[in-house]
Amino acid sequence: MALRIGIGGLWHETNTFAPGLTELHDFERYALADGPLAVREALAATGTEVGGALEACAGLGLVPVPFFWAAAVPGPTVSAEARAVLWERFLARLEESLPLDGLVLALHGAMVSEDVEDPESDLLARVRERAGSIPIAVVLDLHANPGHGLLEAADLVLAYATYPHTDAAAQAAEATRLVVETIDGELAPLVTGRRLPLLTCPLVQGTADRPMADLLERARRLEARPGVARASLLPGYAYADVERLGFAVVVSGEDGPANAAADELADAVWARRDDFRPALLGVEEAIERALRSAGPAVLCEVSDNVGGGAPGNATHVLGALLGAGATGAVVVLHDPVAVKEAAAA
Repeated sequence: MALRIGIGGLWHETNTFAPGLTELHDFERYALADGPLAVREALAATGTEVGGALEACAGLGLVPVPFFWAAAVPGPTVSAEARAVLWERFLARLEESLPLDGLVLALHGAMVSEDVEDPESDLLARVRERAGSIPIAVVLDLHANPGHGLLEAADLVLAYATYPHTDAAAQAAEATRLVVETIDGELAPLVTGRRLPLLTCPLVQGTADRPMADLLERARRLEARPGVARASLLPGYAYADVERLGFAVVVSGEDGPANAAADELADAVWARRDDFRPALLGVEEAIERALRSAGPAVLCEVSDNVGGGAPGNATHVLGALLGAGATGAVVVLHDPVAVKEAAAA
């Protein structure tokens, strides 16, 4: 009889410094698929984790059992009400899907809610209570801040290995394959992690550039060792005021080899810590260079990055452009009040 693999996820990158709350309607507006049919219709043949797991199940002759998926764009802390409702729906659909032989879950790894600082560890503990001892693989964003509970409850943890992110589906497909190996007895994995007192800026996290490219190559070499199923680098998400903050190294595999690989990879990251210092320009110098350039120039204020959950309403770059007498500049701001007043004028 073909193996039944449950597939689901809950995804949010939480900027705890952003004002307001991320509510249930933010998930409903962006992505909420409740039940097997809804998940298939929304995510089959997509580049998402769920899409990758569905495709892998088809290729491996497995019975995919998608049950729930919800995500909201990066933003402020998730409200207690939204978290509670999402947990209830997620766990209800999971219970309806049982019995299962394994699970592949997509959890961003940087969610924070009003009432739970480490929601994903809490959710995975509840999943484990209901699903029992079946293998559980978790796919995380490279910008995750994984908590101890998440690593403890999972059998396998895989993080994206690309930034910009292009491999979510591939990681989920690999996670599915490793779940099958675990069910078949070829793997007896545990998850071990090391967290470093190191915060890194997105500008130096690009996986095609050094130091990340070198460190990822080191991780791939470690995965060639017997007993190491997967070694992941998570430079983390710095815009969250939580205890689990920091550059994490996570290795899935057999006890001795996995712990040795985690130590070695963490040491390699720490040895390159100074290479994670970004070479940034001040606002005035950047504008001066832009005004001297022969062609168009882009000024990027990464701390107010809406793709990282920031509100996008900082005006200091605009003020500096006006002060420098710049013309022909396009500045994008999120200011609903100003838009409303302009529309009424």
